[in-house]
Amino acid sequence: MIYQEKIKGFKWFALVLLAPLILIYQTTKPDFKHLNSDFYQFVGFSLFLVFLMLIVLFQYLKITFNPDFLQVSYVPYTLLGASKKIKYSDIKHWEILNIDPIYSFGGVGGVRKSKTYGEGYVISTDEFLFLELKSGEKISFNIKNPSKVAEIMRQKATLS
Repeated sequence: MIYQEKIKGFKWFALVLLAPLILIYQTTKPDFKHLNSDFYQFVGFSLFLVFLMLIVLFQYLKITFNPDFLQVSYVPYTLLGASKKIKYSDIKHWEILNIDPIYSFGGVGGVRKSKTYGEGYVISTDEFLFLELKSGEKISFNIKNPSKVAEIMRQKATLS
């Protein structure tokens, strides 16, 4: 391994998910002594929000630059086997870009598609490494340290 970046997701968004839960509790005041439909709706919605909060709290993007390839892992998708290995020899063109993820990918926090930038691993920053592969596939992902990534890509992708 030459270099690794790990970008964590929006922790504050987990707190934003608590707001509807508190609001619903305050407006409906479910009766916990009598198990009625309001109670079950509140519990169901609460469990759903807690599940979303756990996903948001533990999501991260890890990019590992190895001697022969780079590997992109995005948790929670990696748990489903979505780790991607890209050989430097397969890269036709690369570029460090400053992209607005909301405009270009339609949001943040996930694997998203863009006509211009292809498959995007979007977490939080505006700095992206854009790759165009020899197969025609386009891939973009967030990076934290553009100068370090550019240095590695200059060495590795041009040698291939």
